[in-house]
Amino acid sequence: MVVHAGSLLFSATLKDAAGLKAVLDLVDKDFSQDAVSMQISGIGLQIHIIDDAQTSFLDAFFPAAKSAFSQFNCHVEHLKIWIKPSFLSNALRSACGSKAGNTAGARVQMAVYEPADKLLLTVDPLVSTSRVSSRIKHTITLLDPARDEDSTTIVDATDFTFTVEAFTEHPGQFAEVAAQLKAGDCEEVEVLLDSKHFSFRSTQSKSGMNETEVTLYPEAGGGRLCLYAEGDAEITARYAFRHFQRIGRLCKAGCRVLFQMADDAPFSVVCDLLHGGACQLFLAPLIE
Repeated sequence: MVVHAGSLLFSATLKDAAGLKAVLDLVDKDFSQDAVSMQISGIGLQIHIIDDAQTSFLDAFFPAAKSAFSQFNCHVEHLKIWIKPSFLSNALRSACGSKAGNTAGARVQMAVYEPADKLLLTVDPLVSTSRVSSRIKHTITLLDPARDEDSTTIVDATDFTFTVEAFTEHPGQFAEVAAQLKAGDCEEVEVLLDSKHFSFRSTQSKSGMNETEVTLYPEAGGGRLCLYAEGDAEITARYAFRHFQRIGRLCKAGCRVLFQMADDAPFSVVCDLLHGGACQLFLAPLIE
């Protein structure tokens, strides 16, 4: 039995944890971080992290008043906790009974009490497949990392003026692009974006004997892909494919995605998550 010696600092009820779980899985798999910070305030829950190589920065936000939560209360002005992402992701997976993290038919509650050293996760399935009701409780120890985040590593989209953009409500096609490049033994990928097409070309393969190019075109009058370029802007940049794959994985969890590029700027991918929340990924290009 867990005894709560202190006051309640934070409590929330998730409508569906799939969006949060997708972000945690991305952090655990692609950023190789043993700890991630979750910043909680009255407006919502935020996760931001940079990888060790400082080539990718991830900023995810789950608003308190939007579709991710049915109830959200932060009883302090600001609460910052550190947690091992795989621990929380696995707790959500086991609670939901699905690798996809679908919480449909389940109420997932989160809580943090003083002295903010544990995260409590309680799941009450609303739909039972048997005649036995159940409740699952997880108590996850929060971490106290040796160093805090350096504010200089925070990437702010307002620092850049993007000149070309691509928007789609079918982000799965970009997950397929990443899969095609991976099948082509890609090590480096060149991305070109202008008002007429969005192309991806492997400029270097592991074997040196394979080249793959995938080009996406907008449909007349709109449709699955919309492209915009300021004037006649055309942006081309190269990326390490092991980092580019993060975009494909993020798109699998999205319902809408906006790509943005500019000279002397990172590749920006803004993704509205299927089950609430939004995520922005910045990817640094290779130096020529």
